Amino acid sequence: MIKVFFILVVTGLMFLIQLILISCHTPAINKKDDTIQFANSDSSKSSQAYQADIDNYRVRVADIVDANQKLMDSFSQKISDDKREARELYRKKIDSLEAVNKTLKRNMDEYHPEGRGKWDTFKIDMTRTMTELSMTVRNLRDTSSK
Repeated sequence: MIKVFFILVVTGLMFLIQLILISCHTPAINKKDDTIQFANSDSSKSSQAYQADIDNYRVRVADIVDANQKLMDSFSQKISDDKREARELYRKKIDSLEAVNKTLKRNMDEYHPEGRGKWDTFKIDMTRTMTELSMTVRNLRDTSSK
């Protein structure tokens, strides 16, 4: 009988403990909402970084285009004392380089963000063209002094 009484008491205590634990309310965490919030904050940070990259690159392109233009203007002044044929030849080269320089500036000014992948491609193409143009302008100056 004591055994039965002991089993009933233990069972009753376990039942009471379960009721207490069940009645304790812990708020459920909605993992889906947390994931969306983290994704939105990551997306916002990524978007801000993307826009900052575009803005910084615009400034860099403008600086390079201006520097190229100054070099070409300086070169144009230096060739004014050259022979007529040489002057015409250099003038044609300068005109074509100025056209490329203006195109670079226009392309950068008209660029509208269309996604990170397209931006990366655009940036690579612009950088390659700017590098080639800058090297050509510098080489043009170097060849004229020889």
